[in-house]
Amino acid sequence: MRIKQTLLLLPLLASLTWAADEEPSRPEALPKAMLLSQMADTVLPSLHTALTDRAIRLLQTTRQACPAPDVVKLQQVRQAWRETARAWAAMEVFQIGPVIERRTARQIDGWPTRPKLLQPLLDGGTLDAERIDQTGSAGKGLPALEYLLFPEKTQDQAVARNLKGRPCQVLVALADGVKREAVGIQHDWKAPNGGFANQLGQAGKLQDGMFANEAQALGDMVNLLIAGIDYVRLRKLEKPLDKSTDEVALDRVEAWRSGESTRLLEANLAGFARVFFGHGLHGIGLDDYLLGIEKPILVRRVREQLAATQAAVTAIGMPIDHALADAPERVKAAQDALRKLQHLLEVDLADALQVDLSFNANDGD
Repeated sequence: MRIKQTLLLLPLLASLTWAADEEPSRPEALPKAMLLSQMADTVLPSLHTALTDRAIRLLQTTRQACPAPDVVKLQQVRQAWRETARAWAAMEVFQIGPVIERRTARQIDGWPTRPKLLQPLLDGGTLDAERIDQTGSAGKGLPALEYLLFPEKTQDQAVARNLKGRPCQVLVALADGVKREAVGIQHDWKAPNGGFANQLGQAGKLQDGMFANEAQALGDMVNLLIAGIDYVRLRKLEKPLDKSTDEVALDRVEAWRSGESTRLLEANLAGFARVFFGHGLHGIGLDDYLLGIEKPILVRRVREQLAATQAAVTAIGMPIDHALADAPERVKAAQDALRKLQHLLEVDLADALQVDLSFNANDGD
């Protein structure tokens, strides 16, 4: 089945076991079809739009700064980069459909950056879309932009001066690559007939569609949401905490050059909240479906644990690489809070929705 092949691209899931074909015996105040339609047409597109808008702004700001950036223009480009990185982090926690098919994470967020992959772009040659696309994932995208915009122990005036000429052209090419990927996601999501929005919103109703039924589509969503939470916990908190020396392994810390590591974690949790609780004040999310099958206590528990996790991340109070050196117990507290949220999803949410999981908290640890 195409959807199984697509989902297998997600590194965190070796395989997925779909929800059982049987519909739950309990009544549904909110039909699955309505939940899936809202996800396809409102909730997830709102995240895609945010990324595209920020990526376009990043490209525009970078073009305006080149070919002769000064300190003011440098700060503007840096801020545009921060906003784009946060918009991606909000999407990152729930990768589905074209985000998996296009391998978007590898296209725009391959970290840690490998300077040897970036250096050929700086050395010369064309900087067209084909060359950027063919560059290794750790030599392009947002991390490569960060590498150029936030060099270590360099004053802003020197950074701006060093970006003149070829480096600035590379900045523009890299920013254009991020923008093209964001636009590509939106296109593939909304494309007629084969667009993923149609596949998700019409689950079980399309001949030769990706989903055999609505229960399968909902089961895939739950699996991928748990996988996203596990990725954030493992890659951004557990691995940085796991060290064999007193030195902080910077290549295990996301966005350490810009000091955005904690902010990006906050954006990850905001993206989770968008999917679980819907977009906007009256948005429909997984919580509404749970209320419809008489699971208000579970909704409250998820809300409370999410709030506790957000508070623990905020309490880190500094970039994660600094916290690992000065207050590692804060990073550990955030990791523990996120693990509790993941456990709640794996056990209680999966049981409430009658979703079979092939994935648990021990996978990948």
